[in-house]
Amino acid sequence: MLVDNFLAKTSPEQTIKEHTDKLEMCFHKLMHYYGEYFSENEKQAIFIALKYHDYGKVNYQFQNKLLKKLEKPLLHNQDLDEFYGDMSIPHGYLSPAFLPYESMIGDFDKEWVISIINAIYYHHTRQDCSKEDVHRTLEADIYPRFQNDYKLQNSYLSKVFKKGIFVELDRWERYAVVKGILNRLDYVASSNDDLSIELDPLQNGQRYDEIVESKLTSKWKLRSVQEEMKDHTDENMIVVASTGIGKTEAALLWGRGSKLFYTLPLKVAINAIYERIHDSTEGYGYENSIFLHSDSLSLLMQEDADADALTKYRRSKLFSYPLTVCTVDQLFTFVYKYLGCEMIPATLKYSKVVIDEIQSYSPDILAKILFGLKIIDHLGGKFAIVTATFPPILEYLIKNKTKIAYRKPTPFLSPYETRHMISYVEGDFDYLEILRNSVSKKVLVICNTVNRACEVFQNLRHDCRNVHLIHSRYQKRHRDVLEAEILKFSDGDENGIWVSTQIVEASLDIDFDELYTEMCPADNLLQRLGRCYRKRNYSGTAPNVHIHNTRSGVSSIYDPEIYDLSVERLKQYDNKFFTEKEKISYVESVYSHELLKNTQYFKKLLKEYNSLEKFAFSDFSKKEATEKFRDILTITIIPDEQYDILLNNGMIDKLRSVIDNPHTKTSRRQKYLDDLMQYTISVNPMIFSKEIMPDKDSICSSVKIYRVNAMYDFDEESHMGVGLTIQSLNENFSNQL
Repeated sequence: MLVDNFLAKTSPEQTIKEHTDKLEMCFHKLMHYYGEYFSENEKQAIFIALKYHDYGKVNYQFQNKLLKKLEKPLLHNQDLDEFYGDMSIPHGYLSPAFLPYESMIGDFDKEWVISIINAIYYHHTRQDCSKEDVHRTLEADIYPRFQNDYKLQNSYLSKVFKKGIFVELDRWERYAVVKGILNRLDYVASSNDDLSIELDPLQNGQRYDEIVESKLTSKWKLRSVQEEMKDHTDENMIVVASTGIGKTEAALLWGRGSKLFYTLPLKVAINAIYERIHDSTEGYGYENSIFLHSDSLSLLMQEDADADALTKYRRSKLFSYPLTVCTVDQLFTFVYKYLGCEMIPATLKYSKVVIDEIQSYSPDILAKILFGLKIIDHLGGKFAIVTATFPPILEYLIKNKTKIAYRKPTPFLSPYETRHMISYVEGDFDYLEILRNSVSKKVLVICNTVNRACEVFQNLRHDCRNVHLIHSRYQKRHRDVLEAEILKFSDGDENGIWVSTQIVEASLDIDFDELYTEMCPADNLLQRLGRCYRKRNYSGTAPNVHIHNTRSGVSSIYDPEIYDLSVERLKQYDNKFFTEKEKISYVESVYSHELLKNTQYFKKLLKEYNSLEKFAFSDFSKKEATEKFRDILTITIIPDEQYDILLNNGMIDKLRSVIDNPHTKTSRRQKYLDDLMQYTISVNPMIFSKEIMPDKDSICSSVKIYRVNAMYDFDEESHMGVGLTIQSLNENFSNQL
């Protein structure tokens, strides 16, 4: 009795052979595009896993489940009915019994056999069951029916990874490649969307890097950073380059048409880079590209019909596009080795990864990125770190912990050498000076906390009508308006003042004439300087950048030791031009290993990295890994006043009926959720006092959005207001951007 004719699935109805044939087709298409990245052993191991992974579906219980769905006659075996009872054994746990071990031992070493067994055994993340129950099922159901046709054995059970124990990294990586490709192709085969395997990297016969280069060279020569990265496409790279000199294009040239993931810390920046790559009018017109972050489905549905948006989103989640612009949490959660993550490292094996703005991440996130890069390098993938500032402490860790080989050329500096003349001031802003400058200049004021930004805004608005405020505590729909307004202001002829927080450091492409900023760590400070005289030299004789040491946000946001070092090293540049070369030296002097090796910053980074090396196989669920990776304590809230408006107009009841209904179509549910999210604000719950707290119950049972009894200030005609107003704040957590 051969297993090929047994059912594999019902929608559409397929036998095991039919489903396996589809998987084999998907496998050959993947190898057509990226086969050069896989060894012969890897290809053979994956192929065997594809062929045998569903054989366990022949079990009596599973077949009856499918037959019942198809309304076909059931199998009848009283002994097996009694045996199974309420017990359920996932088919993956049974499938390895069918593997042709005799031929495998001749073709593979022991480690490859173990990888294949575990890839099949865990190819679905299912409920736990004991090996004893698996053994009993084999003896009661599988062996009596199939022993005459297959050389079945259960010795594989001794080779199955035990959850929660340490699995050596090399062994886990080998297993992850086999299981990850198996999972990826299995999902694709089940979706009936052949393009989900891999979209063609070529567009009209050209790779994305060729399209970029052609457009660049049609107008001017490639810049030095672009030539450098183009010439070293087969190497890991750390490239330090000033803002505005073409490092994004340099990274695309480095990709050389390989499967590429371009990562950035902020969604606004991701959307902007994606538009530059994808748009055919203003950008490069590479259509086989996509963006991926927590809001990507929502944005896709705003642009495309429901079916098209869902298809694009599904393909993006399957990593089907040759070029994806995304947040790091879409990739690097795999460092926790949770069941189901394997598709990520398996895909990154034949990919290149760009890490842009690495200095923007906290120490614990940096540790995860570095550990992830180590795995990517082990698997055969490549990475490039492109950044305006690269802290030497990270270079120390790459050399001494990851031990990855890389190329680091001399920094590429902006041709605008004299963009910034700085003044360093102990104490608060000179508000009269800001107001005077705003008459003839575009003035940007950056504060370290939302509370300080609101305070500065209130101090300035008494004497100036043309002053605006932007931070993160606005409803999403109002935040979008303000972001559009500041971009328009930056590009226009109008003068005035914008007050902001760290949100403008790397997310918005703006250029102001005068910058007033609270002191902050060196790398953050250089990002802020990039918002002033972005692509032009400054010819004035008085400072155009004013740095005020208010110590706002120290401890609650910024590491005190790094903050103090940044202050100490900055003073030498007071009332002088701060050249591009000096900026690099400044960051390096603050973030040197010798200075930081005994600080809490370095200890936290090192502790997190070391913990990742010791995590056991499947210690975490996907949800736990995602939460740990983001390490962001936020809740989504709606102010009471806005909630009452939505309640009175019937919107809340309508939303609940749609969003909480499990039978609602994904597209319809997403549209209603998007409508609701327009009125929400993401905040750290620790900012609330005992008197002002979010309701314990969320607005919808399936979506955690809470009401809060706080005021909200925003005028939709003037686009003015301070946003979410909290009368009693816990100052220790006033760190919301």
